[in-house]
Amino acid sequence: MGNLHRLGLFTTRVMKRCFPIFLCLVLAGCATKLEPLSANYQLGVENESVVIGRYEDVFHEGEKPSRYDKGLFGAYRNSRLSLENKDTGADYTIELPEPRSDFYVALPPGEYEIKKWEGGKYKLEIFAGFQVPQGGQLVYVGTLKFVRDRGAKGFFFRMVIEQIPGKMSVSDDYDAIVGRFREKYPQLDQDIVRSPIELQKRKLRLFDF
Repeated sequence: MGNLHRLGLFTTRVMKRCFPIFLCLVLAGCATKLEPLSANYQLGVENESVVIGRYEDVFHEGEKPSRYDKGLFGAYRNSRLSLENKDTGADYTIELPEPRSDFYVALPPGEYEIKKWEGGKYKLEIFAGFQVPQGGQLVYVGTLKFVRDRGAKGFFFRMVIEQIPGKMSVSDDYDAIVGRFREKYPQLDQDIVRSPIELQKRKLRLFDF
Protein backbone atom coordinates (compact mmCIF):
# COMPACT_ATOMS: atom_id res chain seq x y z
CA MET A 1 0.00 0.00 0.00
CA GLY A 2 2.92 2.31 0.79
CA ASN A 3 4.31 1.99 -2.74
CA LEU A 4 0.90 2.65 -4.26
CA HIS A 5 0.48 5.73 -2.09
CA ARG A 6 3.87 7.13 -3.10
CA LEU A 7 3.10 6.40 -6.77
CA GLY A 8 -0.19 8.25 -6.45
CA LEU A 9 1.50 11.29 -4.90
CA PHE A 10 4.18 11.30 -7.62
CA THR A 11 1.57 11.07 -10.37
CA THR A 12 -0.40 13.95 -8.82
CA ARG A 13 2.69 16.17 -8.64
CA VAL A 14 3.62 15.41 -12.27
CA MET A 15 0.09 16.22 -13.46
CA LYS A 16 0.04 19.50 -11.56
CA ARG A 17 3.34 20.56 -13.11
CA CYS A 18 2.59 19.38 -16.63
CA PHE A 19 -1.03 20.50 -16.95
CA PRO A 20 -0.26 24.24 -17.35
CA ILE A 21 2.27 23.41 -20.09
CA PHE A 22 -0.23 21.14 -21.82
CA LEU A 23 -2.94 23.81 -21.57
CA CYS A 24 -0.67 26.44 -23.13
CA LEU A 25 0.16 24.13 -26.02
CA VAL A 26 -3.52 23.43 -26.63
CA LEU A 27 -4.48 27.10 -26.51
CA ALA A 28 -1.58 28.04 -28.77
CA GLY A 29 -2.88 25.64 -31.40
CA CYS A 30 -6.44 26.95 -31.37
CA ALA A 31 -7.68 29.09 -34.22
CA THR A 32 -9.68 32.26 -33.68
CA LYS A 33 -13.17 31.93 -35.13
CA LEU A 34 -13.98 35.08 -37.08
CA GLU A 35 -17.50 36.15 -36.25
CA PRO A 36 -19.72 37.89 -38.83
CA LEU A 37 -19.54 41.67 -38.68
CA SER A 38 -22.20 43.25 -36.49
CA ALA A 39 -24.85 45.30 -38.30
CA ASN A 40 -23.40 48.57 -36.93
CA TYR A 41 -19.71 47.65 -37.31
CA GLN A 42 -17.35 50.60 -37.71
CA LEU A 43 -13.76 50.71 -38.93
CA GLY A 44 -11.09 52.37 -36.80
CA VAL A 45 -12.04 50.96 -33.40
CA GLU A 46 -9.36 48.27 -33.65
CA ASN A 47 -6.24 47.97 -35.81
CA GLU A 48 -8.00 45.78 -38.34
CA SER A 49 -9.47 45.91 -41.83
CA VAL A 50 -12.56 44.29 -43.32
CA VAL A 51 -11.69 41.59 -45.86
CA ILE A 52 -14.36 41.13 -48.54
CA GLY A 53 -14.39 38.02 -50.70
CA ARG A 54 -16.13 34.83 -51.76
CA TYR A 55 -15.51 31.08 -51.80
CA GLU A 56 -17.14 28.61 -54.18
CA ASP A 57 -16.95 24.81 -54.35
CA VAL A 58 -18.65 23.56 -57.53
CA PHE A 59 -18.98 20.28 -59.43
CA HIS A 60 -18.47 21.83 -62.86
CA GLU A 61 -18.18 25.22 -64.51
CA GLY A 62 -21.48 26.99 -65.06
CA GLU A 63 -23.32 24.92 -62.48
CA LYS A 64 -26.46 26.66 -61.27
CA PRO A 65 -27.26 26.94 -57.55
CA SER A 66 -29.32 24.02 -56.34
CA ARG A 67 -29.99 21.93 -53.25
CA TYR A 68 -26.25 21.30 -53.26
CA ASP A 69 -25.75 24.82 -51.92
CA LYS A 70 -27.72 23.97 -48.80
CA GLY A 71 -25.52 20.98 -48.01
CA LEU A 72 -27.37 18.10 -49.62
CA PHE A 73 -27.68 15.22 -47.11
CA GLY A 74 -25.63 17.25 -44.63
CA ALA A 75 -22.38 16.60 -46.51
CA TYR A 76 -21.27 20.22 -46.19
CA ARG A 77 -22.09 21.06 -42.59
CA ASN A 78 -19.82 23.56 -40.86
CA SER A 79 -18.15 24.78 -44.03
CA ARG A 80 -15.13 26.97 -43.25
CA LEU A 81 -11.81 28.35 -44.47
CA SER A 82 -8.63 28.19 -42.36
CA LEU A 83 -6.10 31.05 -42.51
CA GLU A 84 -2.76 31.85 -40.96
CA ASN A 85 -1.24 35.29 -40.47
CA LYS A 86 2.35 34.65 -41.59
CA ASP A 87 3.61 37.72 -39.72
CA THR A 88 2.23 36.73 -36.30
CA GLY A 89 1.58 32.99 -36.64
CA ALA A 90 -2.04 33.47 -35.54
CA ASP A 91 -4.62 31.07 -37.01
CA TYR A 92 -8.18 32.03 -37.99
CA THR A 93 -11.27 30.33 -39.38
CA ILE A 94 -13.94 31.92 -41.59
CA GLU A 95 -17.31 30.23 -41.16
CA LEU A 96 -19.25 29.81 -44.43
CA PRO A 97 -23.02 29.21 -44.28
CA GLU A 98 -22.92 27.41 -47.66
CA PRO A 99 -20.27 25.93 -49.99
CA ARG A 100 -20.71 29.08 -52.12
CA SER A 101 -20.65 32.11 -49.86
CA ASP A 102 -19.51 35.70 -49.61
CA PHE A 103 -17.47 36.50 -46.53
CA TYR A 104 -16.83 39.79 -44.73
CA VAL A 105 -14.42 39.46 -41.80
CA ALA A 106 -12.25 41.77 -39.72
CA LEU A 107 -8.54 40.93 -39.73
CA PRO A 108 -5.40 42.68 -38.49
CA PRO A 109 -2.76 43.72 -41.06
CA GLY A 110 -0.42 41.06 -42.37
CA GLU A 111 0.33 38.46 -45.00
CA TYR A 112 -2.24 35.65 -44.93
CA GLU A 113 -2.03 32.08 -46.16
CA ILE A 114 -5.29 30.27 -46.95
CA LYS A 115 -4.49 26.75 -45.80
CA LYS A 116 -7.64 24.67 -46.27
CA TRP A 117 -11.39 24.47 -46.72
CA GLU A 118 -13.50 22.02 -44.72
CA GLY A 119 -17.16 21.12 -45.02
CA GLY A 120 -18.82 18.13 -43.38
CA LYS A 121 -16.76 15.08 -44.33
CA TYR A 122 -14.73 16.91 -46.99
CA LYS A 123 -11.38 18.65 -46.67
CA LEU A 124 -9.49 20.59 -49.33
CA GLU A 125 -5.88 21.70 -48.98
CA ILE A 126 -5.43 25.17 -50.45
CA PHE A 127 -2.22 26.92 -51.49
CA ALA A 128 -3.14 30.59 -51.74
CA GLY A 129 -2.70 33.86 -49.94
CA PHE A 130 -3.49 37.57 -49.79
CA GLN A 131 -2.31 40.75 -48.08
CA VAL A 132 -4.06 43.07 -45.64
CA PRO A 133 -1.88 46.18 -46.13
CA GLN A 134 -2.90 48.11 -43.01
CA GLY A 135 -5.72 48.62 -40.54
CA GLY A 136 -8.81 50.74 -41.12
CA GLN A 137 -9.42 49.68 -44.72
CA LEU A 138 -11.93 47.74 -46.79
CA VAL A 139 -9.93 45.07 -48.65
CA TYR A 140 -11.40 43.16 -51.58
CA VAL A 141 -9.67 39.82 -52.31
CA GLY A 142 -11.91 38.30 -55.03
CA THR A 143 -13.53 34.89 -55.46
CA LEU A 144 -11.63 31.69 -54.70
CA LYS A 145 -13.23 28.82 -56.64
CA PHE A 146 -12.58 25.06 -56.63
CA VAL A 147 -14.02 23.11 -59.59
CA ARG A 148 -13.95 19.34 -59.17
CA ASP A 149 -12.82 16.92 -61.84
CA ARG A 150 -15.98 14.91 -62.54
CA GLY A 151 -14.61 12.78 -65.40
CA ALA A 152 -12.99 9.35 -65.36
CA LYS A 153 -9.97 10.73 -63.53
CA GLY A 154 -12.15 12.11 -60.74
CA PHE A 155 -14.03 8.81 -60.45
CA PHE A 156 -10.75 6.86 -60.21
CA PHE A 157 -9.31 9.08 -57.49
CA ARG A 158 -12.53 9.02 -55.48
CA MET A 159 -13.09 5.26 -55.65
CA VAL A 160 -9.49 4.06 -55.38
CA ILE A 161 -7.67 6.51 -53.12
CA GLU A 162 -10.63 8.55 -51.80
CA GLN A 163 -9.45 11.86 -53.24
CA ILE A 164 -11.14 14.19 -55.69
CA PRO A 165 -8.85 16.18 -57.99
CA GLY A 166 -9.84 19.58 -59.27
CA LYS A 167 -8.77 23.04 -60.28
CA MET A 168 -8.52 26.14 -58.12
CA SER A 169 -8.92 29.60 -59.63
CA VAL A 170 -9.40 33.22 -58.60
CA SER A 171 -11.97 35.40 -60.35
CA ASP A 172 -12.94 39.04 -60.07
CA ASP A 173 -16.64 39.42 -59.20
CA TYR A 174 -16.14 42.87 -57.72
CA ASP A 175 -19.44 44.50 -58.70
CA ALA A 176 -21.63 41.65 -57.41
CA ILE A 177 -19.74 40.98 -54.17
CA VAL A 178 -19.14 44.61 -53.25
CA GLY A 179 -22.74 45.43 -54.17
CA ARG A 180 -24.02 42.87 -51.66
CA PHE A 181 -21.55 44.14 -49.07
CA ARG A 182 -22.59 47.79 -49.51
CA GLU A 183 -26.25 46.81 -49.23
CA LYS A 184 -25.63 44.95 -45.97
CA TYR A 185 -23.26 47.51 -44.42
CA PRO A 186 -24.21 50.95 -45.84
CA GLN A 187 -22.28 52.72 -43.07
CA LEU A 188 -19.02 51.29 -44.43
CA ASP A 189 -18.75 53.59 -47.41
CA GLN A 190 -14.96 53.97 -47.56
CA ASP A 191 -13.05 53.36 -50.76
CA ILE A 192 -12.13 49.72 -51.31
CA VAL A 193 -8.53 48.52 -51.69
CA ARG A 194 -7.97 45.60 -54.08
CA SER A 195 -5.61 42.90 -52.80
CA PRO A 196 -6.44 39.82 -54.89
CA ILE A 197 -5.82 36.28 -53.71
CA GLU A 198 -2.71 34.77 -55.28
CA LEU A 199 -2.48 31.04 -56.02
CA GLN A 200 0.59 28.86 -55.69
CA LYS A 201 1.09 26.27 -58.43
CA ARG A 202 0.47 22.97 -56.69
CA LYS A 203 -1.79 19.99 -57.35
CA LEU A 204 -5.04 20.18 -55.41
CA ARG A 205 -6.95 17.29 -53.88
CA LEU A 206 -10.29 17.29 -52.11
CA PHE A 207 -9.99 14.62 -49.43
CA ASP A 208 -13.12 12.59 -48.66
CA PHE A 209 -12.70 11.24 -45.14
